[in-house]
Amino acid sequence: MRSAALTLLVCNALPLAAQTKDSTQLKDLVVTATRSPTPLRSVGSSTDQLRPEELRRRQLTTVREALQLIPGGTVLTTGGPGGVTSLFLRGVSSSQTLLLLDGIRINDADASYGSWLGGAELGGLSRLEIVRGPQSTLYGGAAIGGVVSLDAVRGGGHPHGDAELDGGSFSTWGGRAAAQAGWRGLGVSASLSANRTDNQRRPNDWDQRTQVVRLDYRVNSRLDAGGSFRGIQSSYTSPGDIRSSNTTPEGTTDFHHHLGTLWLEATPIARWRSRVVLGLGGQNTESSSRFNGGPESVFTLRNTRRVLDWQNSLSANHQLLLIAGVNREWSNAISDGARLDQRLWGVYGEAELTPVAALSLTGGIRADDYNTFANAVTFRLTGAWLVEQSDTKLRASYGTGFMPPSLTARFGSAFQNPNPDIRPERSRGWDAGIDQSLLGGRGNLSATWFHNSLRDLIGFEGADYPALGRSINIDRARTQGLELSGRYATGPVDARVAYTLLSAKSISETDSSRARLIRRPRHTVSADVMFSVTPRGTLGGGFVALADRQDEDFNSFPSKRVDPGDYLVARLYGSWSLRALSLQARIENLFNTRYEPVYGFPALGRSFTAALGMRF
Repeated sequence: MRSAALTLLVCNALPLAAQTKDSTQLKDLVVTATRSPTPLRSVGSSTDQLRPEELRRRQLTTVREALQLIPGGTVLTTGGPGGVTSLFLRGVSSSQTLLLLDGIRINDADASYGSWLGGAELGGLSRLEIVRGPQSTLYGGAAIGGVVSLDAVRGGGHPHGDAELDGGSFSTWGGRAAAQAGWRGLGVSASLSANRTDNQRRPNDWDQRTQVVRLDYRVNSRLDAGGSFRGIQSSYTSPGDIRSSNTTPEGTTDFHHHLGTLWLEATPIARWRSRVVLGLGGQNTESSSRFNGGPESVFTLRNTRRVLDWQNSLSANHQLLLIAGVNREWSNAISDGARLDQRLWGVYGEAELTPVAALSLTGGIRADDYNTFANAVTFRLTGAWLVEQSDTKLRASYGTGFMPPSLTARFGSAFQNPNPDIRPERSRGWDAGIDQSLLGGRGNLSATWFHNSLRDLIGFEGADYPALGRSINIDRARTQGLELSGRYATGPVDARVAYTLLSAKSISETDSSRARLIRRPRHTVSADVMFSVTPRGTLGGGFVALADRQDEDFNSFPSKRVDPGDYLVARLYGSWSLRALSLQARIENLFNTRYEPVYGFPALGRSFTAALGMRF
């Protein structure tokens, strides 16, 4: 019954796209799906793009909130804002979905973005792009589920900016400011933010600061240079699992992340563009916790990464674009004094072919060579056919992906034995879909069927005390399902809706009751509708609903599967502007729904936030 109700809700929401005339053209130029600026109508991958102006109107300030607008993904947080957050894109885990910041990866098997995603803000954003399906051919390891990419905005124009202060429930306050300017080929943009909350449980406070700066300089018509810096510093106190402090105890995590980039883009001849990007990033995590009031346990982890990426694009003619590049990475993980290093050489190539105006084809191959486990070769094919008469796009893609084993899994640590024969996780995935553009591109409907086969998934093989266990290749899995989405932006109305039907199962598990992968709901629905009620005021609302899911109760031994229950969380928001000033207000968890996104970690109850903003 609940499945039918959710499906009916989506089917009723999608026809919004036929109700009124549009006045806002939706922008559709994407980069992540092909490594080059490409109109969305020509892309064969399943792709979404979210612009900062839309996210601001919907009063969404964090990456975590923004990702809930798109199909295919489930975002789960351990408690309130600042808690460790996971993104399950098409049923694969966060570690298997790549996060790019200004073109540089920040995660692999040794470095997670769970703490980053828990509170990362959208300040200084140029665009947020999501590409679903295996993308290792374009971006290497950790891109099994897809890629989430954020780019900093390029500064320009007369000096201008905005500032905002907000406050609300649970002793929450925050502030953010952004500014940009341009002069004679020089562009500068900067964004700063600060947040503080006690959250609802005690102790569960969170404190965070973020910075984003970008500098661009156009040397001449054939040469551009630039750089960027991102920083985030946060401290989060978790009250632990509500059922047992022996499983996940109360503790505090201090998380610092920084990333700097430099790039140079040249056009030596009209048909050849060359771009070199240097990246230097790192993250430090220090956690302390106590089990049942016992002695304090401290864990430290430091990850650093240096990246060199040289990409060349050659336009052979108006029908063929060739892309080739070299990727070099140096990374290390230091945990409690023990250091492990990894080096990578990657070589990739892609061809984009347009044999006729309505048909776009891409094919690519990549080879990655690691000093820790030999090499991996991946490939990818996509196709898109545009039916001009009806403005309909038919698309399909097929690709392979891989996830390298962690350095600890291969070389061991104080807590586990090494396994030099461990293999990388691998996947093969395909999808087929249809995109229907409406009203000259001002609205769209989309449907996609996807299928992923994963093998050599890494699990842990235990051992009797005092012997140590080790990581091994233990599992195979399959994820498949249906993604539906719609967007309608016209005159006073701007609406989005997304639905995902997901089957995510282990096909190695002999116990059928445990075959489903935990924390992957079968049904996920999200919607957000905003109205311009007056030229100065807006009113909107939205919801996220999850149904038919399983989790694991680790408080018992052995652990057991549990049903954490379905939930629907609604929000309401509005704004009013007068010249350079604006007033915003929003209510999250409108109906004060009680639910646990992750079993043992309840979400916040109803909260109210008000914000005062100013443009200058």
